Amino acid sequence: MGANEQVHPGEDPARRACLASNAQTPFASVLSCSDSRCPPELLFDQGLGDLFVARVAGNTASGRLIDSLLLGTEDLGTRLLFVLGHSSCGAVAAAVGSWPFGNPRLPFVNLILPAVTNARKIVKNNGGNPNDPAQVIPVATVQNVLLTVKELKTYFGLNSSQVKGGVYDLGTQLVSLVN
Repeated sequence: MGANEQVHPGEDPARRACLASNAQTPFASVLSCSDSRCPPELLFDQGLGDLFVARVAGNTASGRLIDSLLLGTEDLGTRLLFVLGHSSCGAVAAAVGSWPFGNPRLPFVNLILPAVTNARKIVKNNGGNPNDPAQVIPVATVQNVLLTVKELKTYFGLNSSQVKGGVYDLGTQLVSLVN
C-alpha cells in the first residue's frame, strides 16, 4: 500500500479536504466506552464525518457527555443515537466489584450500579450465583446498555426507533443489538 491509500472508507485526502471546508453531517450519534479495543468508527467500518462519537468509561451518560450527545442529535440532526457497550468492560467489572457501595474515586462506576443490581437479580432468577463476577459482568454489561438507552430516550424525548443499543463482543468481533 502506498502513501495516502486508505483501507477504511471515507478517509482519503479528498474526503478530508471536503470535511475541512464543509459542515459535518454524521448520520448517527454513538455513546461508547472509551476502551481502546472498540472504536465505533472502526467497528462499524465508517469513515470520517459519518459518526458523531462520545466516549466515556462504561458508556455511561451524565453531565457534559449528555450535552455532547445533544449537539449530535439536535444541532447536527443525527437520525440515530446508539449506545455501544462491550464484553470484558473494565468499568462494568469495577462496578460489579464495588457493588453495593460504589467507588467515590470513580463516579462512572456509581452510574453502573443500577445495572449491576438488575444483573444480580437476573442471574439469581436464572439459577446462577449473583456473587460470581463471571456470571454477573456479562449480564450487567447488557443491563448497563439497556438502562442508558432508556435514560437517553426519556432525556431527549426520542422514540424507540431513534435510540438503540448493542454490545460488541471482543472475541467474535460482532455487535449484538439488545432489547
